[in-house]
Amino acid sequence: MSKYKVRFCNLVCPNNTHDPIPLPHGETVAIGRSPLTRIMDPRCSRNQLEVTADWKTKVVMVKQVGNNSSALDGIEMEKGRQCKLEDGATIYILAGQYPQKVEFGKEKVKNSNDMSAESNGKTKKRPASDNGHSSHNTKKARISNSSTVTTESSSEEEEHVKSVEEKLQLMKQSPKKHQEKKLSNSKHSNENQTPSTSKLASPCSSKCSDDKTVKKGANCLGLPREDSKWEHHDKLYVYTGKGVRASSKIAGFDIDGTIITTKSGRVFPKDNADWKLIQYKRICVNVSDAAGRPAKWAPGKKKDFSCSDRMFAMNAGLKFYTPEEYFLNQSKAKYDMPDYDPRKVDSGDCLTDPVDAKVVSSTQEMVILVGFPASGKSFFSTSQLVPKGYIQINRDTLGTWQKCVAMCNKSLKENKSVVIDNTNTTKEQRERYISLAKKAGIPCRCFLFTASSYQCRHNERYREMVDKSHKPISEITMNSMRSKYEEPDTSEGFSEIVKINFVPQFDNPRHERWYKMFLVEK
Repeated sequence: MSKYKVRFCNLVCPNNTHDPIPLPHGETVAIGRSPLTRIMDPRCSRNQLEVTADWKTKVVMVKQVGNNSSALDGIEMEKGRQCKLEDGATIYILAGQYPQKVEFGKEKVKNSNDMSAESNGKTKKRPASDNGHSSHNTKKARISNSSTVTTESSSEEEEHVKSVEEKLQLMKQSPKKHQEKKLSNSKHSNENQTPSTSKLASPCSSKCSDDKTVKKGANCLGLPREDSKWEHHDKLYVYTGKGVRASSKIAGFDIDGTIITTKSGRVFPKDNADWKLIQYKRICVNVSDAAGRPAKWAPGKKKDFSCSDRMFAMNAGLKFYTPEEYFLNQSKAKYDMPDYDPRKVDSGDCLTDPVDAKVVSSTQEMVILVGFPASGKSFFSTSQLVPKGYIQINRDTLGTWQKCVAMCNKSLKENKSVVIDNTNTTKEQRERYISLAKKAGIPCRCFLFTASSYQCRHNERYREMVDKSHKPISEITMNSMRSKYEEPDTSEGFSEIVKINFVPQFDNPRHERWYKMFLVEK
């Protein structure tokens, strides 16, 4: 059976800010503010950490010497206390900053069977040596078109450099490419296995890693993570620590104000070390403090800044608790939700109010749409009116309101019905077109879109998710229109005002699932 021996041990910066720092076997190395780490932060001592590597056990002992806290895989250290790191673990020279990853390099030590196999030509040839080092009697390396044999010392150095380059290249790759590579390697590995072995190793296997049959609804765990790593998914950053196993059950913790708080008692920390642990409890729920509670929900308590954590739990299907409810067993406090609940949307809801209102007229008319951006105006006009012969007047396509008025006047002279597909949130904007209808002697109806400001912001966020080419509408634009909004009235010259409800239609079940989540905080 083949054995392995350690060739080197290094501290490697995942951010590639300095060269790997070698850790000789059994020797204590001081790590801190120095040219080795390129750290110039005055909070970091020159002798912040004392690090000693044991190549035999593949363990690194670390002791904090500096006054400011260091951290191991995100857990704060105590000054003077020794901690143990294994291969792949990450130490932060200052808590939250200057990460260093432990890397042991090893090589295979061949036994007699392996040597016999080499002599039979089953493996690549290497220089022969009794003690594993190049000797003066080693023959000159022979170069072929498939491999180059060198002395062991230079080979080890080249392999080490290659290993570091591969790791750095892997870090630059996107998570998607990294996953594709892993799946490809897994597929190749399974092809070389016997049918029975391949079945056990298949990602679609119905058994967990402990070979226990998974029952329906049971929690199944994936393989332990080989290293600690940050991954980027669109606008989301996810950190997974070494040894963590993927799970079909989720425990969600809010960090600030739930798990940790400031040591100083301030609202915001004064530095990276100004925090302490509040609570710890193993759970399968979401415990967070952005719960939508109003001011004075308890004596002396302030209003929660948002309801985002409660809405996240609803999206994820998790039971939600505030820290006071879960850790202190307090009764549930009242809370406020947005005025629009996307979970209650039904594609069968009535489109108009009143219900019997006619959308299309059999005679020439003008229809002015009134509503905030993302209230459904353009979808309504293109799906309900344009197919019936109405001419759509839209500033987004024509450019200016003057061109919109000119196009409207031209269409009315051609005896065509028109729909003014703009926001039209003020009387001044609406009067430009009402006067043209009066001049043409035709009725003018107002279709008022009932979507609230929050619902429009929800719709806008949804459009950004399903259409990456969509140009987002700024909060400033939304707020400006809301502040200038004037409710339409029949006294302006409308023959009828019909309310239009937002009734979405979905062709993609996945998109429908997205829409029925809470997408904006407040």
